Amino acid sequence: MDGVSQTTLLHLRFALLSSKDPLREYMIACRQEIHDLQAAALDKCARVDIDFTQLHEMQGEYMARLTTARMDRIENICVVLCAYDIPSPFHHLMCGDCNCCQLPLSQQARSLWEDFVKTIVISSLRRPSIEDVLSDLEDRSVYEDLVATTCPGNKHPFSQIKKQLTDAVKDRED
Repeated sequence: MDGVSQTTLLHLRFALLSSKDPLREYMIACRQEIHDLQAAALDKCARVDIDFTQLHEMQGEYMARLTTARMDRIENICVVLCAYDIPSPFHHLMCGDCNCCQLPLSQQARSLWEDFVKTIVISSLRRPSIEDVLSDLEDRSVYEDLVATTCPGNKHPFSQIKKQLTDAVKDRED
């Protein structure tokens, strides 16, 4: 009997590792108490867009872990963008100054930055991975307009915005 249960567990592990649905993977790993796969699946669920209609099948403690993991990632994005409790690479932008020349940004540049921040924050509620949020923005005009903006020093302070945001969020998560 022990051999059968070990074989079944191996098949279950293989099925979970090859699963295309991280939420289903997390739910089954929790139900079967496979702790190493729970952690991997939770990380995937915290990073991708998931189908919340399946949450009614999940036990309370596991749903709380999932919600907390997703909210932590969203908070990391918001803190970096809005600089409300840590020094941020975007601190000058919060003060209305350019990152590269420290001169005041134009009203248009400031408005574009605020629109960009709103768009990112709203997108992060659905997809808490900064990479996914930024890839969604690539073809949006709010991103293109921001990157094309020049500062008072005639430079493009937002040209590296994707890399700066990704690095800042990853630093905060670490």
